[in-house]
Amino acid sequence: MKKLLLTLLIPALFSFKPVPLAEVTPPAKGKAVVYFAKTSAGYSLTSLATNFNFFDKEHFIGKFSGTGYIRYECEPGEHVFWCRAENSDFMTADLEADKIYFVLAEVHLAMATARVELRPIDPHNKKDDNRVKSIVKLIEKKEPDVTKPEEIAQEEKKKDEHARAIKNYEDGKKGKIEHLTKEMFYEKQ
Repeated sequence: MKKLLLTLLIPALFSFKPVPLAEVTPPAKGKAVVYFAKTSAGYSLTSLATNFNFFDKEHFIGKFSGTGYIRYECEPGEHVFWCRAENSDFMTADLEADKIYFVLAEVHLAMATARVELRPIDPHNKKDDNRVKSIVKLIEKKEPDVTKPEEIAQEEKKKDEHARAIKNYEDGKKGKIEHLTKEMFYEKQ
């Protein structure tokens, strides 16, 4: 009897796969979804302690520090996404309905500051394969970061400050502005 039980039990133990905490989830019908992710916290306390605040034009999406991600469901079409850390970085996006997109918030350490750079991820480009895998792995290991309603309300009070940041971006548009195109969508395997 013990041999029979061991014969049945041992293969079952080796076939066990951990259940992911979350998964890449498509948007509601007619919407688009963007995952803003930071897959590594970096090697400094500054990087770990710095809040990364994400926006869709003047609308505050949410924030997190360290490694994490935000799932943002929105209307398809043109968007200006930006992130504020110890600097601000902007990118444009043209989103298609019923599609999933990834944006990586990369940290660049300079002296004692953590600067953020938004990078659109193209799952169809071989150069982004490892980035796609790391974002999906992060999503499966961790629930999305959710900003508390009182923190959202506090940030929403800064609408004038957000509008100035957008105006400065639109007036200045210098340097390389990244663009997330409709074709850069992720397809679940």
